[in-house]
Amino acid sequence: MRWRRHLGALGLTGLLMAGVSGSALVEGATPSRFVFTQTTANGFASYVYTASDIGRNKRKVSSRRAVGRPSVAPEGSRLVFAGPRGDDSDGRYSLWVVGINGGALRRITSPLYGDFDPAWSPDGRWIAFTRSTRGNLSSPCCMLGKVSTDGRRTTRIINHTTGGSWPSWSPDSRNLAFAGRGGVWTIRADGAGARLLVRGAVTQPTWSPNGHRIAVVQQTSASRSRIVTVRSTGGGAQVVADPGGLIETPVWSPDGTALYFTRYRGLGDDGRTSADVYRAAGGKLTRMIRYATPLYGIDHWGPRPAGG
Repeated sequence: MRWRRHLGALGLTGLLMAGVSGSALVEGATPSRFVFTQTTANGFASYVYTASDIGRNKRKVSSRRAVGRPSVAPEGSRLVFAGPRGDDSDGRYSLWVVGINGGALRRITSPLYGDFDPAWSPDGRWIAFTRSTRGNLSSPCCMLGKVSTDGRRTTRIINHTTGGSWPSWSPDSRNLAFAGRGGVWTIRADGAGARLLVRGAVTQPTWSPNGHRIAVVQQTSASRSRIVTVRSTGGGAQVVADPGGLIETPVWSPDGTALYFTRYRGLGDDGRTSADVYRAAGGKLTRMIRYATPLYGIDHWGPRPAGG
């Protein structure tokens, strides 16, 4: 089981610029490393790997199976991922913390069903996640939660997050963006002040390092999606990448000058035939990574800009 948010038809309301807009992004430095989950040759299991920003020096982080996107701690020495709570036979998934180069695993959540989509807060104190509240039953299935990085305190963010998924932290760690009913929302980390930011078939928000913009994946058809950025206060939509095919897990470079994302082919986990990592900056698209077997979700870490 790998957690996925199913989207409906067409997209954003409000202003969308046609084509790929380079006005919000310019050329800049690339991150030093990627982290992602990837299937094995037989396609029946996925594990967490790290690699250079062009896909070299790939390294398996843990022998525990993983699902969805991993997330790197702000200091770059640890990561968190969703994996089976036990032997994977009961379908329950917990969040696990491990060193960026491997080592001992530490389980930090023990849900009744499953926790997915972890996102480490920029201040290093919390990990936000999607919690399945109904197992394999139909939607609404989820809500947001957060857990302290030592695993001692878990809080469900109940207000306005029913059906929510894919949390992303603001740079000051005070707010979250997430995919919810009707579009992408923002909410304070204490569960107050929920606001619908973008309406339509949009998901997987990610907050820019300076806090000014949020990137989202907009689905335009059953077989095509694109990346759009909006102001974190709402409005000002710009299409950043529309390469054709399906897109997932956009992530900003540390200096905010580029967006990285996975472009894939095939529907569903078993039907995915390929997945490449691209970089969008200055109106240009550059393919960074291509492997023989598909990968799922990305995060990265690398040098931060001075004062960032």
